Amino acid sequence: MTTPLHRLAFGERLRTLRRAAGWSSQEAFALHLGLDRTYVSGIERGVRNPTLDVLVQIAHGLDLRPAELLANLGARCETHDEEEHLMCRACRAGPQGWLAHVPNLQRHRPDTNLTTSTGEAK
Repeated sequence: MTTPLHRLAFGERLRTLRRAAGWSSQEAFALHLGLDRTYVSGIERGVRNPTLDVLVQIAHGLDLRPAELLANLGARCETHDEEEHLMCRACRAGPQGWLAHVPNLQRHRPDTNLTTSTGEAK
C-alpha cells in the first residue's frame, strides 16, 4: 500500500516542529506527550494516521494551536506540480524551504507564489 502524500508532508512538518522546539529525540518527545515512541515515529514517517485527539495532544506538547500543525500543508511553491511538491523535502519544510528551488538565492516572497492544493491563488 502506498503512503498518502499528505501523511508524508504532515510527518515531515511534525519532525521539523519537534526539532525546532528542542526535542531532538522522538523518545523524549513521545514520553512528554504520553505516547509510544514507535507511534510518534510512525506519524513522522507517514505510516500512522493520528486521530484528532492525538493531533491536539501533539499541538499542546509543542505549545502550538492544533491548526499550526497543519499550516502550509495546502500551500505549495510554483516549482512543482502538487504530487512533486508533497514529495519534495524542501517544500515540506514550508516556505522557508522553498529557497532551495529559487535560482541565484532569490527568495519566494511569503505573500506571493502560493497556491492552495486546488490551485487557487492564496
